[in-house]
Amino acid sequence: MLKRSFFFALSLSIAAPALASEQRKETCEITADIVSQAVAARLDGRTQAQAKTDLSQDGSGITGIYKATIPSLVDMVYGFEQSTLGDGVVDDYRAQCLKF
Repeated sequence: MLKRSFFFALSLSIAAPALASEQRKETCEITADIVSQAVAARLDGRTQAQAKTDLSQDGSGITGIYKATIPSLVDMVYGFEQSTLGDGVVDDYRAQCLKF
């Protein structure tokens, strides 16, 4: 859990610097969705590179400035032990993001 929190904090320093409350909430929801999609990709057996490519494509629903967060968030997810991935990962990420 401590390792996961460290990676969440690191990715948040990239994804959500000094945002106003409403903007932070929006950013946390969008980046949590990216984390969720990355977890699903990993659990489906896609490689890290495939996950980055899939999430970066136009049909992924990820737009604008949030596309820049894809590589670091995918790297974070693929840095965890696969056995620790589950619904709690996204909830933990969202909670840490909202505290940032």
